[in-house]
Amino acid sequence: MEDKKFEILDHTADVRLRAYGKDKKELFGNALLGMMSVLVPIKVGTFTTTREIEIEAIDENALLVDFLSEALYYSQMEDETFLEVNFDEFGETKIIARIKCAKVEGFEKEIKAVSYQDVEIKGTKDGWEATMIFDV
Repeated sequence: MEDKKFEILDHTADVRLRAYGKDKKELFGNALLGMMSVLVPIKVGTFTTTREIEIEAIDENALLVDFLSEALYYSQMEDETFLEVNFDEFGETKIIARIKCAKVEGFEKEIKAVSYQDVEIKGTKDGWEATMIFDV
């Protein structure tokens, strides 16, 4: 895996992202960083704060989509980019995350939604990977 965090994949109309992690916590964190790279923050400020996000979902795939969707909501409503994430709780259907945020002036691109379509989390020989689609 050579320490790759995420990659943008070819997709017809939207953005497809594959995130990697040695464990699922790192996987979710790298998916968040990948989503932020799609948005392309404009002029990141130096002031940082921490936001807590608590998510419960029916399964692991929905947990990832709901986590990214909640983060996307805050990034757009509060003009924030996310710098790092730590998990206070991490289970198959529930997470509590503390995300370090920085204010931005906006984003170069817009993500309308994180899609449930074709989301997949799977184990690999090097850890974990997840593939997801962002509606742009």
